[in-house]
Amino acid sequence: MYRKTPFTPPTLCQYLAGLLLAIVLVIEPSGQTAQAQSIPQHSTTVGELRVTVTGDQAALAPHGEGYRATVNGLSADILPGQLQQGAVTFDTIGAREITIEGLHGAFRILADGRLLLELSAFEVLERRSETGDMLALGQMADRLFAGNGIAANPARATRLLRQAAEAGQTAAQSSLAHRLYAGDGMEKDHAQARIWAERAASPDQGGGHPGAAGLLGYMLLRGLGGPADTTRGLTMLQTAIDAQDTNAMLRLGYAFATGEGVEQDLNEAVRYTLMAAEAGDAAGQRNLVILGIDSGFTALSRTKVQEHLDILIAANHPDAPALRAMFDASEPAPVVSQSDTPAEATPDIPKPPPLPQRDTPRYWYAEDDTPSGPITRGEFLRLRDSGVIAPDTLVWEEGLADWVAAEELAVFTE
Repeated sequence: MYRKTPFTPPTLCQYLAGLLLAIVLVIEPSGQTAQAQSIPQHSTTVGELRVTVTGDQAALAPHGEGYRATVNGLSADILPGQLQQGAVTFDTIGAREITIEGLHGAFRILADGRLLLELSAFEVLERRSETGDMLALGQMADRLFAGNGIAANPARATRLLRQAAEAGQTAAQSSLAHRLYAGDGMEKDHAQARIWAERAASPDQGGGHPGAAGLLGYMLLRGLGGPADTTRGLTMLQTAIDAQDTNAMLRLGYAFATGEGVEQDLNEAVRYTLMAAEAGDAAGQRNLVILGIDSGFTALSRTKVQEHLDILIAANHPDAPALRAMFDASEPAPVVSQSDTPAEATPDIPKPPPLPQRDTPRYWYAEDDTPSGPITRGEFLRLRDSGVIAPDTLVWEEGLADWVAAEELAVFTE
């Protein structure tokens, strides 16, 4: 937004070469060992049978003549000589130990180490949804969008997500609003996104979904999907921020940085962005670095920017190398020393405010395998809103080493 020095984006071939390298690096073992985490475990005995239940969402409680084990939303009843899970009954006569596991969203039942039943995380969600669990239905949709544990199927994912949203599941309503807003897995529709965000953020919907409130506030601020309403937009964003929604902090910080929907105020931009960073959001750290660099270190001192950049570097953030290069190439705003001031100058002479920052061209995008640009941030947002720049469109921003998908840039989600 502020930089005047022209940059030349890498070619698409260079981007593909970088992508190939990234694939090779993913395939190779990292050599790092994950730290062991404590997993909740419950144990009891039913007659002479020992029952152990493990999992992040595990419970074991008396039920009828035996015990009911619940893991990841699925339950199994352990009775003398048998175990029931749903409509299926397993004979456990002679068994000495039953183990029910629910690691990583999956579900397994073993008798003396012998596998009786095994369900993947997606199958667990399917079984829960068959009982009318709309939260599970929404989670199924998320996995189908991402291809997480199942082949990606955006059409089916959209149907399931809408079904859960129409049933009143606020998390599904919020997810649908965000996907419609960004065109993520479905056609972009800001008007519909605003409708679903309204429903999910309504106090009548279990107190309102913070993520939906933040999105709705930002859309109201910018007049997306309907008329602008600055007062209500700020109220909704603050509601989400009070609920510790870091996306709302980032969105309000960006609004103050750009002056879209509110008067530009870099101090407020830093304040809200810092909230997100202190809450552990890496995007907050990244945006603080960009705010400092792009303002010539007037919004944030060079020393402070260096501190936030060091945090990103230590965390191996993917944008850290590009931000490091931008930082090294940047110069702080010139400071006039007292020795340069004529002796007769009156120190109390008022100074004009800083000139408005220009929206200089800094983005490129791939159109029919050909780089197009440079374009300004405003032009980028207009192309995004018109569907020319989709989530998977290859784009490049000043300071990046390679082309990336548009959805990876912070500007795409504004």
